[in-house]
Amino acid sequence: MKNNKTLLLLFVVLAGITIFYIYKTKYSTVKEELRDFAVKDTAEITKIYLADREGNAITLTRGNGGEWKVNDKYLARRSNILNLLEVIYKVDVRTKVAKSAYNNVIKRIASNGIKCEIYLNGKDKAEKIYYVGGQTEDILGTFMIIENSNSPFVTHIPGFNGYLTPRYSPKESNWKDPALFTYQPEEISSIKLEYANYPQNSFIIDISNGNKKVTSPDGSGLLSEPDTIGIDNYLRLYSTIYYETEVADKTKSGIDSLLSTPPSISFSVVDKQNKKRELFIFPMPLAANSMNQVDSIGRKLKYDPDRLYGYLQPENILVFIQQQTINKLFRRKIDFDLSRGQRPVQNTR
Repeated sequence: MKNNKTLLLLFVVLAGITIFYIYKTKYSTVKEELRDFAVKDTAEITKIYLADREGNAITLTRGNGGEWKVNDKYLARRSNILNLLEVIYKVDVRTKVAKSAYNNVIKRIASNGIKCEIYLNGKDKAEKIYYVGGQTEDILGTFMIIENSNSPFVTHIPGFNGYLTPRYSPKESNWKDPALFTYQPEEISSIKLEYANYPQNSFIIDISNGNKKVTSPDGSGLLSEPDTIGIDNYLRLYSTIYYETEVADKTKSGIDSLLSTPPSISFSVVDKQNKKRELFIFPMPLAANSMNQVDSIGRKLKYDPDRLYGYLQPENILVFIQQQTINKLFRRKIDFDLSRGQRPVQNTR
């Protein structure tokens, strides 16, 4: 029995020594800071810079209110920001790159890698700078290397099955929040909605002084009995209005003539900080891939009934908008008039 205990103790000691030397061999030649990619408190991150060899580059900055912006121009897509911060927080080294693969991995990172700079607490100097390469053969690991290091690693998020490179995309279009309007009611100072073909239905809702006032766009025709509950419900609709996608540059040339004409519908929203956001709506000519080609009685349509063009300012971008998304915002001035009685009204379109 004594001999068995001695053998068991000897086995445990030898096993411990073996594990120690395996670990030591794996990392002994690499300093801790050269394999430390993670930031343990992402709340301290105030800026992230991403760039690749193809000329794509973006700067993501966190505002005082916690919102993130892309290149100081656009609101960043929240889901993408959360995904990137998750990687930055959880990324861990799975293994050191094998010697047999070293040269190939280094070349691939040098030619196709994405540079990532992470800044904390508003400092001008980056806390971490590393390069993100492609995926491993099993697609469960991602090659990364700290700047000025010669030791690349295979990294991963423990428990996540996939590679991490897409979360570091340096393309601006992948980070823009596709928002037309994302206002809370208390943030809105005024809303102006104008119909080119039905000006009598156009209106301004003004709540800048705390009262709810509805007039025509020129300030005339003040409603004596505005529907304050209806106005409140209408303001809430401006919290979640998104466009489908941005129109690619290569297709913009074909619609220049359309954009040179007055928009059919115009929105203008001013917030309590006096910042204005404008959306100009244009009909989209019917295309071969339009879902509906004819109307209810079989006549060929001229315009796509399901999608519209929208020109958004101050971003100055052209976007596709689904008709069902924007339809919920269409109202007439008379819709907010409690004294309208049975007066006949005209449609907006």
